[in-house]
Amino acid sequence: MVSYKGNKLLVRGGGGPDKDNGDHMIGARFNGPVELINYHAQDGPTNRNGAWKRMEDEWDQVLTGRPNNNPPIPPRTVQVRIMPQFTGTSKRPYEFIVEYMYNGIAPPQSPRTIDNP
Repeated sequence: MVSYKGNKLLVRGGGGPDKDNGDHMIGARFNGPVELINYHAQDGPTNRNGAWKRMEDEWDQVLTGRPNNNPPIPPRTVQVRIMPQFTGTSKRPYEFIVEYMYNGIAPPQSPRTIDNP
């Protein structure tokens, strides 16, 4: 079930805990699609303050050309492939495997597995 609370999209019925959010796999700050194909039930703290947020912050630093607030470097492209992993008939992924490349080269931390507790 997908519903709105204020301007926050909520996804329920995926079998996850109440702290789940309907969060973008490709965030709005990257102009990710607004269609529901871009949403999954995701652990709210992981998305907002945890591994998912740190990964998106890394992408943002690469795209803006200011990694870790160091001197600017030429902007790069970031290519991303997100593979939600499911168990049985569950509609809620238990983890996401994320592959990404910067200017066509995978950094050492890719692919990254992010748990969805």
